[in-house]
Amino acid sequence: MNSMIVLNELRATKVKRLQEKIQCAEVKNQLEKIDNLQRKKAALTLRLHKLSQEIFIEDQVHSLRDLKGVLYNLEEKLCSYRLIGPCGLTVAEVDTNCLVVTFTSMWKNITESYILKIVAVDGQVKVSGTSIPYFIDIQALMERSKSSAWHQRMDDIGHILSAYVQRKGELDSVMQEYKEFIKSSSPDESLTSIEIILYQTDVATGSEKQICIYLVYPDISSILPEKAVITTDKMYIAKQTVSGIERKFLTSPFSGVMPAVVNALKSGKHLSDGEEDDDDNN
Repeated sequence: MNSMIVLNELRATKVKRLQEKIQCAEVKNQLEKIDNLQRKKAALTLRLHKLSQEIFIEDQVHSLRDLKGVLYNLEEKLCSYRLIGPCGLTVAEVDTNCLVVTFTSMWKNITESYILKIVAVDGQVKVSGTSIPYFIDIQALMERSKSSAWHQRMDDIGHILSAYVQRKGELDSVMQEYKEFIKSSSPDESLTSIEIILYQTDVATGSEKQICIYLVYPDISSILPEKAVITTDKMYIAKQTVSGIERKFLTSPFSGVMPAVVNALKSGKHLSDGEEDDDDNN
């Protein structure tokens, strides 16, 4: 009887020691995890501090196989550049293989925001969705970018959006400020080709005289046209005046040259049906 009691006590002691051994192993495992997390936290805190001091850490990324690492690295870089460059940049969302960036372009009192969703697929970054106008080919821009730095690629997109918003804002401003003179306007969707016809009724004859502005921008990232042509109908403006206005369009903001156009329209001589306009002005 006593031997059975002793045997049971030995079994109970063995089970208790086994349980304690398992608990000790679990505690040790948890402590190791905590220590590892603390090390990662310290490294991230140091990296964030360096970025806040504008000490930019340029990672040499030659392969996109590690999708999660690339996109999180991109998010970090974009956050450090969010208030730098042609557009305000905000990282709206980041996941293991998806990044959503918001571009905010401003011109005077006009503000427009665009969203770009990037995903990593089969070792490459792809555009999966965007509110950026279709005529700005974001995928092609990222693929042909000469820079491997992500912030530079985002700035390239920002420059284009900023230029587009400025052209759009200038046209809207002109249409509103000079609406009493504007007969029609014919811009293309990207606003790289703009035609505006202004008119005024001649007080003496009651007939209408017109002046047409035709502007062509070299590309979607331009804020100044490479070509400016002014033609007239039923009116005469000195050749020197026309040439001067055309040159101004090539060197000054579109909206800033409009007062000279309107003044030329007002002061231009009306031509009757029997008169011919100067060929150099048509």
